Amino acid sequence: MTPDIDRRISRALAGIRQAFRGVLGLTSNGAASQLAQVEGLADEPLPDLELFQQFGFSSNPPPGTAVVVLPLGGKTSHGIIIATENGQFRVQGLAPGETAVFNAFGDTFV
Repeated sequence: MTPDIDRRISRALAGIRQAFRGVLGLTSNGAASQLAQVEGLADEPLPDLELFQQFGFSSNPPPGTAVVVLPLGGKTSHGIIIATENGQFRVQGLAPGETAVFNAFGDTFV
């Protein structure tokens, strides 16, 4: 590619926001979809992001849970939450191949 084309591609990609981390605030566990308030790591408030979860599994993560936000079309206002993690409650010491289902109240199924 020519340097001019490389510059144009780089400029276009710089204008598209990549996936980023945040911290979960409040959630609204509605009938159609679960919405969450997130604070980006740069103290950026992000209201009403949709929390996507695997089919057959639903949870309501507690405030303070770390999240990964994917801005659809590179736009923060159209972001969705694609992953959550909360080390305070996560089951540790699983053997390779084991799976655990758990909640914030100490109930665990391995």
